[in-house]
Amino acid sequence: MIGRKSFLVYFNQIFGAVTGVIGMFFIARFMAQPDYNYGIVNFALGFAGMFAFVGNIFSSAHVKRVSEGQDEGTCMGTYISLSIVSVSIMLGLAFSGLLIWKHVLGRGFESPQHETVLHIILIVTALKLIGSIGMKTFQAKSEIAKMEIIRFMDYNIPFVFVIFISITGGEAVELAYTYLTGALLMALATIYFFKPIPIKRPNWEMAKSYWHFGLPSFFISLTGRLGNKFDLVMVQMFWSSVNVGYYAVSLRFSALLVGLSTAVVTIIFPAISGHHASGDWKSIRKVVTYSSRYLSMVVTPIVIFLIIFPGEIIFILLSGDFLPAVPVVRIMAINAFFLVIAGPVRTVFSGINKPRLGALLVVVCNLTNFCLNLILIPSSLFGIPLFGLREVGAAIATLISSIMLFILVSIYSKREAGTTLYKRIPLHIITGIITAVIILFIENNILRITRFYHLAIYSMAFLGLYTLILYLVGEFTKKDWLYIYASIHPKDMYNYIRDEVKKP
Repeated sequence: MIGRKSFLVYFNQIFGAVTGVIGMFFIARFMAQPDYNYGIVNFALGFAGMFAFVGNIFSSAHVKRVSEGQDEGTCMGTYISLSIVSVSIMLGLAFSGLLIWKHVLGRGFESPQHETVLHIILIVTALKLIGSIGMKTFQAKSEIAKMEIIRFMDYNIPFVFVIFISITGGEAVELAYTYLTGALLMALATIYFFKPIPIKRPNWEMAKSYWHFGLPSFFISLTGRLGNKFDLVMVQMFWSSVNVGYYAVSLRFSALLVGLSTAVVTIIFPAISGHHASGDWKSIRKVVTYSSRYLSMVVTPIVIFLIIFPGEIIFILLSGDFLPAVPVVRIMAINAFFLVIAGPVRTVFSGINKPRLGALLVVVCNLTNFCLNLILIPSSLFGIPLFGLREVGAAIATLISSIMLFILVSIYSKREAGTTLYKRIPLHIITGIITAVIILFIENNILRITRFYHLAIYSMAFLGLYTLILYLVGEFTKKDWLYIYASIHPKDMYNYIRDEVKKP
């Protein structure tokens, strides 16, 4: 069942990433100034993301308390009340920041569209935070089908509207409204599934419990916004929306990988929390080792394929306008590998009720990311000459901080819980490199990638050869295949989703 739930989460993530790429294809091919308009919207998403953490402080605490078996009604009433307050504060801070930027500092925006899009995306962010109340509740209850239906409304439905506005002459403002559509559907789905869930009056003791557990997450998110959100804003500040567009393209492709980690972590966090509550440390270590094995096995070929064919992927799936993003895609693919593999050990700290330690490690790495962004992105700051690497600098800063985080969480999770990553992960990497050499030889000497179907053929060939080599060295077994088959079997998946949705 864990495999089926994990696959459902990842399928939704990957499907969302695919529909996002389809949307980007239509933007690149039909929208006027695609890199510029796409950059405006992603600048707004980055700006809103800098404040969104304020409205999401208590989500991990909610998952932890509900998964521990605390009174569900009291948890719900407390979480909803705290979320309303925190989302209101988030909106107040964001709009106050805009007013200070305009009227106190006397600054403006690159175009009138920037401010309009910012207002729309801030409303989108608030609605998504409302929808996340449902997602976190169902994650805690391990009702993954309901959680993913809510996420599906936001991740996948809007791409239809993206296609429509792209071919009818829409620009940045209209593109922002597609995000609003997804957020509205997400909020409505949450309200629908909440009908049978008990909601009691907020409890002060429970609120304090949420606050103490959520405080480390607050600092993680605060410093995280200085790195993985403020980088978008910094690229806009020091360069242009076009450069933001190039960086956003790399983030879209890396989402194919990071979504896999999200899928697994979504499932194992409540599992680790439950094992910790019963004192079952052996099961915690087993969960981390096996989840890191499957993550590495799946993510490695995707990472290496992105590294060796980024230009072909961008040119065929998007357009030549985005080819300057090639080096950024390569860097962010490597970055995604470290983020994905670190996912299981990062989850350990919250699962064993030591979020402060986990927060400290993430805060250090996020601050490192922010400092590197200041050095690598602008060409100068306060008259001091700097590197001026634009979006490439943002990607390098992110990669260095991710490697640093990977090392730290691996060391400290082993010290605190005895957890280790799967020991044969290097074998997966070596297998991927061997596969890449063979595929590159074929591509260079037999058939160049120039069409969409070429790309599809080579991607399937890469995956098939990679799996075959793993099988020959005894790393991919019949047991693994049966596990994967049971997880993705359509009829069993349908029955699982049907039964869970019908369950009160």
